[in-house]
Amino acid sequence: TFVVVLFSIRQFSQYALLILVLGVLIEMGSKTKKTRYISMVLIGFGFIFFGLHLMVDQAMLLKNSKLFLEIIQFLSQNAL
Repeated sequence: TFVVVLFSIRQFSQYALLILVLGVLIEMGSKTKKTRYISMVLIGFGFIFFGLHLMVDQAMLLKNSKLFLEIIQFLSQNAL
């Protein structure tokens, strides 16, 4: 449920790279297993949300592409 709340926050993906860097910095300076696990969680969330941010940006470019829309229509009519 926590991840769903993070998905619902639109601007959260803008901070994904910051969370990723923060996780890496904590990993480099950690001495205990607990802080390493926390850094791994931050790195994981950072990668997930940064990847989602990249995919959304690229999908917005494809939304306006006439060629892409024609390909999608063709594939929807001719299912494999």
